[in-house]
Amino acid sequence: MCSSERNEKIRRIGCRHIMKIKNLNEKEGLVDAATLANYYDVSVRTVLLWAEHGVIPVAVRVNRVLRFDADDVEQALRSTTERGTDA
Repeated sequence: MCSSERNEKIRRIGCRHIMKIKNLNEKEGLVDAATLANYYDVSVRTVLLWAEHGVIPVAVRVNRVLRFDADDVEQALRSTTERGTDA
C-alpha cells in the first residue's frame, strides 16, 4: 500500500468514526490505545498506526506504553477529516 492510499484509508476511518464522538473529553487524565480503540470502534493496531504516522498525538510514552490526551486526539481527527474533505 503506498503512502497516499494509507493516508486516504486513515482519513476515511477518522471521518467515519469522528461522527460517533459522545463526550470522551469528560474523562479526566490520559487514555490508553485500547480505550481509544473501543471508543472509535477500531482496532488497537489502528490507533497505534495513527500515532506512528502522526495522525494523532501521543501525550506520554512510558516504557512501551502510550497514553493519549482525548481532547488532542479528537482535535487531530477533526483536523484530518476537515483537510481530507477540502481536497
